[in-house]
This record gives sequence, C-alpha cells and structure tokens, in this order.
Amino acid sequence: MTPDFPIESTGATTPLANGGTLSFVNGTGLLVMKISGGNTTGVFIIGGGTVILISQVGNGFATWDVNTSTPATGHISFYYDGAHYTVKSNLTATVALTTWGVRLNAAN
Repeated sequence: MTPDFPIESTGATTPLANGGTLSFVNGTGLLVMKISGGNTTGVFIIGGGTVILISQVGNGFATWDVNTSTPATGHISFYYDGAHYTVKSNLTATVALTTWGVRLNAAN
C-alpha cells in the first residue's frame, strides 16, 4: 500500500507568463508554491505586508525573490503590493504555478 497525501493541490495550476502577475486574497498564513519546468518549490509565511521565504528546493530553473516587485532575470518574486500578495515572473517562458496554502485570518 502506498499512503496518500491527506491534502493536495495536484492539478490546481495557474499559468504565469513572463512579466505576468498573480494576486492572492489578503490574509495571514502559510503558502507553498511550485513552479513547473524545474520543479522549484518555495514555502512562505505571509502576514503584516511581509513575505518570508522559509525554504526553496528544486533544480535551479527559477529562484524566488521576496518583498520586491522587480525580480531578477530568471527569478520569480513574491511581495505585498499594498493591496494584495502578488507573484511576478521574470522568466523567459510561461510556467504553471501550483499553489497550496493555509490562511489563518483575512487580515494582513
């Protein structure tokens, strides 16, 4: 028998084009995001208008930048824009972004 994950987001992907953004509803909590193509995964704590990258793993296809709206070339940034937590791509191609999170409350 192979155990299953009790909670998963397989298939819950959103396309993110180069230069494109994806905004999340406001809240405080934990967010896990995986970028297709290189299987780079980042684990984040968000709240109070701040993003903290706990850890990232993967084969180096993309690197996470936090708390900046201008990611370096080949990077994806995750930041608070004053209204929403936002992901912005500076990759050369469209990627699929898989997300999973736990929101503790609706306030930042």
